[in-house]
Amino acid sequence: MPVDERTDHAIPAVSVIVPTHNRPGMLKHALQSLARQTFRDFEVLVVNDAGQDVSALVESFTDRISISLHTHAQNKGIAAARNSGIAASRGNYLAYLDDDDVFLPRHLEVLYTFLSRSGQKVAYTDAHRKLQDRRDIGYRTVAYDVPFSIDFSREKLLCRNITPVLCVMHERECLTRSGLFAKYLRAHEDWDLWLRIARYYDFTHIPEVTCVYTARLDKSSLSSGNKKVMRETWIFVRWQCLFLQRVPPVTILEESACEPTRLGPENPEPCALSIVLPLSPLSQATTRTLASLCAVAGDAQLVLVGSSIDIETMTPLYDSLRGILARTPLAFCNSKDIGRIFAANQGAGKASGQWLLFLEEDVIPQAGCIETLVQTAKSRADCGALGGVLHAPGISPLGGGRMDESGTPRYTFLTEHSAEIFMPMPLVPGQCLMIRRELFSELNGFDPSFAPAHYADADLCMRLAQRGFSQGIASGARLTWNKEGLHLRQSASGVLSRRCFLDRWGGPDRPFSLDQNGADWSLRPRLWPSDGEMPQDFSIPIPDHLLDAEKKDSL
Repeated sequence: MPVDERTDHAIPAVSVIVPTHNRPGMLKHALQSLARQTFRDFEVLVVNDAGQDVSALVESFTDRISISLHTHAQNKGIAAARNSGIAASRGNYLAYLDDDDVFLPRHLEVLYTFLSRSGQKVAYTDAHRKLQDRRDIGYRTVAYDVPFSIDFSREKLLCRNITPVLCVMHERECLTRSGLFAKYLRAHEDWDLWLRIARYYDFTHIPEVTCVYTARLDKSSLSSGNKKVMRETWIFVRWQCLFLQRVPPVTILEESACEPTRLGPENPEPCALSIVLPLSPLSQATTRTLASLCAVAGDAQLVLVGSSIDIETMTPLYDSLRGILARTPLAFCNSKDIGRIFAANQGAGKASGQWLLFLEEDVIPQAGCIETLVQTAKSRADCGALGGVLHAPGISPLGGGRMDESGTPRYTFLTEHSAEIFMPMPLVPGQCLMIRRELFSELNGFDPSFAPAHYADADLCMRLAQRGFSQGIASGARLTWNKEGLHLRQSASGVLSRRCFLDRWGGPDRPFSLDQNGADWSLRPRLWPSDGEMPQDFSIPIPDHLLDAEKKDSL
């Protein structure tokens, strides 16, 4: 049996996280249900979220189960309490039990047996719901039912939560990719986590009742909440569901949009560089960028991907470029707005260059920019993503990006000219990003979770760093950029994308540590904190218009 190096104790197979707050009587029943489990290789982590002292109660169970108590000095909420339990846990599988709920004797046995034998990552059973109504001297159970017995599908999960938190058991590894419970949500935090886990793993439904949860008609149970909080968080998570539903995960680059109308050769010859330029409805910025590319592209292949651009609009532009460029360009017309991420992935899937250079239509390469990027990239075997220096009117030149204390990507302003040909930067902005086509394909391109375009470039760089590649800026590659792009991430979709990025890479709950030493940027798994306390919370405000979204038909 594996041994935990922190404690020299055997590592349990399952860790059960039990948050509690000012309900010792109910907590006692929950712990009694754990003591009656037929499966015995588990630990219990009780997290007292700044409630009344329960140390004596927990101590009374130490002769029956492996149990520990972790206490918050201040009330942080149920999501933070679960995260603290996870942080201190040691088991390969995680299960959750609120203090007003109980496991039936075979609950852990059913789930662990299935997961350990099947190789699946996530499973859930059914639960009885115990409805209680307040009486003069307490609560009385008025009914039992099974409101959830739903087979897993992502479509169903996008519409509603399909299982209570106590029904679920999953491998610890799932949280490495999804992140932990979102502490800024005051309800539906379990549904939110299932959505993030489901982007990477299937759930398996075991249609057997193995637990009981309490729902009080006065909304005092942990699984309930006051009406305003439930409404606000439901709208926020539901808006996220609709957002993700519009941009489902893709498995290959060619699937990132419906098959577009094509202009150009069906089988273009291989070349050294393909320049991928997503286009929205054509503007003066598009004209300036294309004129610049005609002067500096050389033998590179230009790949245009139009979003909400029909063939009649694209054809005259394509014919003009074909008469000027040294290599026949490619152009793709999508009648609908597919967004920059899908457009970039679509163009990359059709390109024939050894290297891909992604540009935005408001970026104008200066003389020698493309040659410098290619030469610099080829000179470094460990080069993952490479960018240039962006000159925006009225501000200092922009290099790459770094992550602030919260883990949010921030642009780096260059105060002086660097003599170094290659300036190491953890993150390369998508306004000008070069990468080997083969490597981009292996990574499955930009992640549509960040559509329409927010933080997809930073996420790509983080995945490159995870594989040991270096990112940086070619100091001699200079471009002019319309700085209005700096403000795009303040939109509603930018808020959601930031939340997604922080959950995956940069928030205080991230399952990775980020180390920066001089020119080296590395990403490595870290151990969960052993003291049961998570770092300070971060918050993302819910935009006002999302709180009014329930008035719309889409919700």
